[in-house]
Amino acid sequence: MNPFIDLYKKLDLEEVILWLFIALLPFSEFAYFTFGGKRIGYCDFIIAGLFITWLIRYASKRTKFQRSFLELPFLILLGAFLISFINSCSFLRSISETAGLVYLMVFFLLIINIASSLEKLRRLLTIYLAVAAVVSFVGLYYFCMATLNNKMPNNPFLLFGDIEAMAHHFPRIRLFFESPNMLLTYLHVALVLGTILLLLQKNHKIKFLIFLSIFIILTAAFFTGSRRFTGLILSLFIILCWFGKGKVPSLLKYLSFLGFIFFFITTIATSIWVIFPIRVAKDEGAKTVNLRLNYAYSLHHLQQVAPIGMFKKHPVIGVGIGTYNKHFKEYVDWQWVRSSFGFEAYPTYIEKIENKTLNFDAHSVYLGAIAETGLLGGMALCYFFSSFLVLLVAKFKKAKYHSDFQKILSGCILAGLIGFLLNGVITDILYMRHFWFMLALGFLPILHDEKMELAK
Repeated sequence: MNPFIDLYKKLDLEEVILWLFIALLPFSEFAYFTFGGKRIGYCDFIIAGLFITWLIRYASKRTKFQRSFLELPFLILLGAFLISFINSCSFLRSISETAGLVYLMVFFLLIINIASSLEKLRRLLTIYLAVAAVVSFVGLYYFCMATLNNKMPNNPFLLFGDIEAMAHHFPRIRLFFESPNMLLTYLHVALVLGTILLLLQKNHKIKFLIFLSIFIILTAAFFTGSRRFTGLILSLFIILCWFGKGKVPSLLKYLSFLGFIFFFITTIATSIWVIFPIRVAKDEGAKTVNLRLNYAYSLHHLQQVAPIGMFKKHPVIGVGIGTYNKHFKEYVDWQWVRSSFGFEAYPTYIEKIENKTLNFDAHSVYLGAIAETGLLGGMALCYFFSSFLVLLVAKFKKAKYHSDFQKILSGCILAGLIGFLLNGVITDILYMRHFWFMLALGFLPILHDEKMELAK
């Protein structure tokens, strides 16, 4: 029988719609509109269609609802965030932010209910990896062309400003994403999903193609020049510790650990101080070499100071979900910023400092949560993430054999989650579609003893 005809007979409409969403995911920040201060990608309407399609099937009793055992943490998190409405200075922003969270919870449950077999999961993993590999290849192509032709500032798919010239000395790949940081998080998920396929694949030719795709993704991730590479390489290290066998994986394990330590220290340092540009000067008379670092505060430090100030003033329920930007200016000592912060890498911010118009997002899921929703929201968020960790660890331990499908799936997703939770210190991971997509795959209702092969 023709394999395409055979595939056509196995497909259902919900799976095809989900394929379309995955294919358009890298462009979600390019095609969007703003509502209540929140960006809504046009591809999100695909999920609305997916929900309606699944609902019709459920109403006609052609499918059943599969629980994730995370419904209670969902409700507790949502309830804690809703309480912060009491202090909200903008109900529209609070409502849109809460609606975004509900949307992602529905998205999570839809994936669990649609990817109900190993074959469906294989196709989802393959499509995500293939799209991410193509996106990465395109990014690397533009990177090479811009570098070779010395046209780095004029490429819309790259970022090359003052800080890039001082710190990286190469353009940062961002493509259709708002920033290279967001592209990095997308590729972080691709690394995790690609590794699952690699570990389960038996065909050596296909395995080589998967490995090549992962290599391209890792290379593109590095050239995003993002501090979030720290969490990605931590995920890679954990996966290698759990599943790496042989001399090459062992070598990669130690290299990834050293890389993690380097990026971890660099991330901490650059989150507090400017550091760059680093200058090395040779004094011929004294026969010495001097190293110069900039220890003025980095503007990233404001993203730590402002939310802590909000939390101190409203410790129980916060300033209101979605209203962080509305309150940011109230919790900044502008004179202190002007005298103690470095602007050599960010000269365009000087005028905004003088006019007191500079505004940042929290760029931290934890600090943002306690600022907007207080201690209640912060505790609910910790319980929420802890529930994911506990269930994934239980699935990982329950698998009997090292090569067992469930062990590989839950182990890789767990490693990915740990990496994202680390990056959550400097990134708001809670509203990332690809992050929720990755998590949902770790909770699919696929039995341990199912004999279906993921790849033949």
